[in-house]
Amino acid sequence: MYSEELDLIRAQIRQRSQRGEFHLRNAEVGTPVFLVHNEGLTLVLRGILAACREPTHCLTDITTLSSVTMPDIVIETRRERVEELLARYREQIGIDFDGYRNHVYRCVTYAMHFLSGSPDYQQLVETAFVYHDIGLWTDHELAYLEPSEAVALADNERYGWGLDADALRGAIHWHHKVFRYKGEHQEVIEACRKADWIDASKGWIRKGMSRTAIAKVESTFPNCGFHKSLMRLARDYGGSTLIGGWKVTRGIVKW
Repeated sequence: MYSEELDLIRAQIRQRSQRGEFHLRNAEVGTPVFLVHNEGLTLVLRGILAACREPTHCLTDITTLSSVTMPDIVIETRRERVEELLARYREQIGIDFDGYRNHVYRCVTYAMHFLSGSPDYQQLVETAFVYHDIGLWTDHELAYLEPSEAVALADNERYGWGLDADALRGAIHWHHKVFRYKGEHQEVIEACRKADWIDASKGWIRKGMSRTAIAKVESTFPNCGFHKSLMRLARDYGGSTLIGGWKVTRGIVKW
């Protein structure tokens, strides 16, 4: 099982345990290994990692939880904050607006699922994804991360949203990072990173998300030519699709 899939499961198990829906005895909640049985994320407790001080307790406690059914992905078809923020840039985004809007909605939906729908992160996630690619249209830049960050941070200050500037910057700056992000604001930055990789790859990279969930999200928010728009912009800004693609890759991919 991919470690990122385990991270998603662990976070959801931890939150449900903290709400008192079930309990694990003699084990650290953050360290269980779970076996995914199906696309609905029915989980069976299989064992506990070495963080348990006494392995025999870990083995005997396998029976304390037989199965857990994780909730389906929540799809909100209209997010007022997303609509409000995107509206300010509708003219600049132009013909690409519908495609970008749906890309934002898909990414927000995935990220909020990774975050178990926590309202503590909703405003930041919605804002970060509205702005995460905006530099393509505001600055006409293929290396658009820094321009996008600048626009987001300027609006955060101008309109007095009070969002954590480092978290907002990080969610934008690292959303094309190949490997896991570790550092300050890791939970929300990781959720955004994984969400964008899912959508950028059209679900080929799933980051622990079920195929069923991805299909539901994609059917709710159609592509509207978004990925083709990216290819067109790479050609228009770079002089050719090949050169533009190379400039994009060099400018936005982080290791």
